[in-house]
Amino acid sequence: MKFSQLVGILKAGEMESGGDQTRKDKGIAFSAEKEEDKIQDTAEQKRISELELRVSRLADLLNKEEEKNISLEVSLSDNYKRIRMLNTGMKELDKILNIGQPPNVSMGLGYCGE
Repeated sequence: MKFSQLVGILKAGEMESGGDQTRKDKGIAFSAEKEEDKIQDTAEQKRISELELRVSRLADLLNKEEEKNISLEVSLSDNYKRIRMLNTGMKELDKILNIGQPPNVSMGLGYCGE
């Protein structure tokens, strides 16, 4: 065998023996990563629960605002009806008061004629 082949075999043997240590180190690293993942999962679960609580509060607030909106819309439509009835009532009152009077007669209460 040549010297270069012996060096290659020696290096391969060192890599194999060092590989066991690397595997052990990797195992420790994997267990540390698992613990970090558990901590991250716990933190994520806590954040998710906080966000779910916030969503439920916002949903309740939205429902209250929608109910308030419906109530205000009903009130607005009632006010529109009253205004229309008031305008119609004034026109009807003018019509009733003008029955039997000739057009363009300016005589009546408060008239100061010429």
